[in-house]
Amino acid sequence: MREVQGTGVTPLRVTVLTALPIETKSLLEQLESSRPTRIGDSVGHVGLLRDTAQPAEFTIVEVGPGNIETAMEAGRVRGEGTAEILMFVGIAGALKDLALGDVVAASEVVWLHRAKIEAGRELRRQQLQPCTRELVQEARYTAQAGAWISRVSGGSASPRAVVGQILSGEELVKDRDYKKTLQADFSDALAVENEGYALANAGGPGLKVIVIRGASDHADEGKRDKDQALAARHAAAFAAELINNHLILRSPVSASPPSEHFAAQAGEPAAAVTTTAFDRAATALESLRTDADLMSEDPSSVIDFANTDFASADVELRNAMVELLVTEIDDEQSGFPGERLRVYTRAFVARLMQEPDLRRPDWDELLRQSSIGTSVALAQAVAFTQLNPRERRRVLSGLIGNAGTPRTATPIGWTFILDLLRADVFDDSERVRVHEAILATSYSTLYEAGATPTELLPKLAYDLESHDYGAQNRAARFLLSADSPHLDSGQLQAADRARIASLLISAAAGGAWGAKDATSRSVMAGWDVQTLAGALWAALTRGSDRLDMPTDRLPDVLAAATLGGKLTEVLDAVLSSVAVEEQLAPIKDSSVKEDREWLVGRAQKLPDVEAQKQWLDFLTELFKRVPRE
Repeated sequence: MREVQGTGVTPLRVTVLTALPIETKSLLEQLESSRPTRIGDSVGHVGLLRDTAQPAEFTIVEVGPGNIETAMEAGRVRGEGTAEILMFVGIAGALKDLALGDVVAASEVVWLHRAKIEAGRELRRQQLQPCTRELVQEARYTAQAGAWISRVSGGSASPRAVVGQILSGEELVKDRDYKKTLQADFSDALAVENEGYALANAGGPGLKVIVIRGASDHADEGKRDKDQALAARHAAAFAAELINNHLILRSPVSASPPSEHFAAQAGEPAAAVTTTAFDRAATALESLRTDADLMSEDPSSVIDFANTDFASADVELRNAMVELLVTEIDDEQSGFPGERLRVYTRAFVARLMQEPDLRRPDWDELLRQSSIGTSVALAQAVAFTQLNPRERRRVLSGLIGNAGTPRTATPIGWTFILDLLRADVFDDSERVRVHEAILATSYSTLYEAGATPTELLPKLAYDLESHDYGAQNRAARFLLSADSPHLDSGQLQAADRARIASLLISAAAGGAWGAKDATSRSVMAGWDVQTLAGALWAALTRGSDRLDMPTDRLPDVLAAATLGGKLTEVLDAVLSSVAVEEQLAPIKDSSVKEDREWLVGRAQKLPDVEAQKQWLDFLTELFKRVPRE
């Protein structure tokens, strides 16, 4: 490898692929000088990056549009070992949250065309490829620091840079309706382009990869070629500054913090604290990975460490630490012990929010970049109540998905949502959104997250009343499962047990086989008196205001009460707890005899004479209370 003449320093080797001439031109503006060079079957440009802490040699190859051409060139670079870093830098269509000229650095690239065609519908299946984590983290830092804007030639308004998901396919998107489809199917994606997936796939040991894109259009009919130059210049400037930061950050960290995990060196100049905050935070995070004391399963000890570390850190380090912590949570490949990381991060952020005079991170930007990780950190009453409405919406989106395109939240995510529900910090619209998400979430997920039977009651009632056999059966199976709040377990209030029992009876009468299993004689025999009373009233009335159409479950309820030795108590409970005059519609005197005989016939199913007599006496008293027309 060539050394930089007169320095004895070997430059960092970076290969950058482009698709369009405007992208190549913008990158060449970031070089001190360049020369054309034969590269494989292509003609590329080689030159040193300008304004860098250490030398970096750029090889720029314009491969043309499409993932196929990119895959061929990326494979050559990987096979020949001619670069340490491989990037694709260019333009893209914005899908959400981007203005023209804003830059996206890809945390991962999703292949757009993997799907299953079933019953005439295209069902998307995500196939994603992460970019190299080291470069992604450095891109986050580059976006946050903002110095990349000074590299933009032909200055413009202040563009933003964000890190997030990019879609990659073989089609040029210039259609508003299709864009909406992509937004619904890939709700995390920020932009769409045509080469990034092939490049991200080339990454591995010895070759770091990342995709950088400037937003040149909104992926709709307003797409114009003249907007490409601005987007290309911004992407090139960001890529150049990212490499400069990579050169700086890969140098050994010189600061040696005096506190147990981290702290500014005594007497360290303020400027040094600012420039090395992310280095020091990265060192601190690495020490957290290996700290033997943090291996304790006791959350209180982890919280103590977080509070100690917070107290010993300056403002710059606190904010840098928060950014790295939430990013670590967001990274599914993280080797950090997950539960301890979450406990530590939430405790650290809680302390930050309790200090009213401290400058805090840009939560909105962190929620864009590290959606789930930042949401986990902020989903606690001490933090959530201090956010603005937009940030609160983003926290909920990070945990349960966007409104209209809900994400399947994990039990961990629901743990935090349930905590916020119990803290009563949601406004009406947020409460409705969470309620809808609960209805769309499985019982096992909610129960594993610690949802109480009372908190599950609205979902149970909704499913059992839905007239959807699938939903009714799922609710019934949950009530029968070993780890559920059984109706005979005492975990629900008596009135709630009676209500669920009546809904089960109605669902069983409607044909839901799961509800029939949940209301078998052997199961109901274990129910308490109040629950059986609710089931009996539902069986008598079929959920209506009349007694002339009892369900076929009525004999089973009576038999279960008799088997459990509770028939007398159950009949008395119905008469004492049900406001018969208010719940039943008036009937004609001529109908009383016919309706009563219909119900008397059910007495034949009772096992003995005494039980039959009790039933007949109950009917006599019941019909005395039914209002007459």
